[in-house]
Amino acid sequence: MNHGLNKGVMSIVLCFITLNVMGQRAKADGIASEVAKVTMASSVQRVNLKRFNTRSDKAYEIPQLRNDGILVDDMSNVKVDADLMSSLIKLIEANNLTWFKDSSRHSTNKGCVDSFLLLKDGKLVVEEYFADSRWDKPHFQMSITKSITALALGIVIEQGNVKSEQDKILDYLPEVNVGKVPELLKEIKISDVLSMQSGIRLSKDYQLKTNVKVEDCMPNIFEHCQMLEPGATYKYQGVDPEIISHIIYNTTGLSVEALVAEHLFKPMAINSYSFQSSPCGLTKTAAGMALSSRDMLKVGQLALDKGKWRGQQIISSDWMEKVNTSAIDNGKHQYGYFWWQHQVSINKKKIEIKSCRGALGQFIYVIPELNCVAVFTSYGTRAPFKYLEEYIVPALM
Repeated sequence: MNHGLNKGVMSIVLCFITLNVMGQRAKADGIASEVAKVTMASSVQRVNLKRFNTRSDKAYEIPQLRNDGILVDDMSNVKVDADLMSSLIKLIEANNLTWFKDSSRHSTNKGCVDSFLLLKDGKLVVEEYFADSRWDKPHFQMSITKSITALALGIVIEQGNVKSEQDKILDYLPEVNVGKVPELLKEIKISDVLSMQSGIRLSKDYQLKTNVKVEDCMPNIFEHCQMLEPGATYKYQGVDPEIISHIIYNTTGLSVEALVAEHLFKPMAINSYSFQSSPCGLTKTAAGMALSSRDMLKVGQLALDKGKWRGQQIISSDWMEKVNTSAIDNGKHQYGYFWWQHQVSINKKKIEIKSCRGALGQFIYVIPELNCVAVFTSYGTRAPFKYLEEYIVPALM
């Protein structure tokens, strides 16, 4: 055997894996296109061009009280630069109009923003709708669904149905025959899954069949996967949140949708929402949820208040801290438990941003230091990253 050649080949393979992982990290920001290997692709609406509101220069209006638990106030009563906010709103309008007039808009990835909300010091002070959006229209969330799933697991742990996120996933997946799966899979902890470090790899040709039985879903996936060392390599993928969906079902008898409806959305008066289903009939947790922009704001307020909503502890403060603590760092963005973190630098001062993010430009930005939440929904744009850094944070400082 030529050991020198084998070492050379191994070095090349390891180098390729390292470069590939670095590439994934560099691109990983939570709004990449959906890859549905173990679920079905999410159904999302295109913007209704016949109802596209081109607005013009609309004057500022105080958000309305709607008896949904959200307090409102005039922007002039909080510490925010109203001129910067006005400039941002006009910029969104201008960019949207340019996109609307572009006949090739569906072949580009620029897209348009269709809502922007700003909560400061517990009060909603900016509520703007563009394109075909409105205050009571649920909007597709894509990977923000993952962030809600992380909160659902926190509830399950608080209830005692799962002991700890440090437990092995197979402790809660009795349907899996351990003799038929890779050895390394037995070492995966729930925390590895929550931070996209499960190590599970599926071939590009793998696709879970439709109408598979619930008890056959995880065995089918695991028996067709390859493994890297759990907890050592980050890859943003749909299989990890789907594992959490099955753990929640196996330990509570409830789908993620049913559990969230009762223990998260009901106490927060979130009534207009929807989820999609995975091929086995459970809640699709990688994507597929829809929420209104105001309800997205509530999720941000919940995180800002360390799991409390109007004085009621909905999610334990300990769990809210864990989901928002970096487990992996790619140099620009950090990832906790299905929640994101990054920093914005203003005059050499770094401001910490916690966030939920979804493909096509869905964002819930939580800014603890500035006691603020900013929400964007979009049809295919990354512009809210720029809006946050160049307008929102400076306006609040």
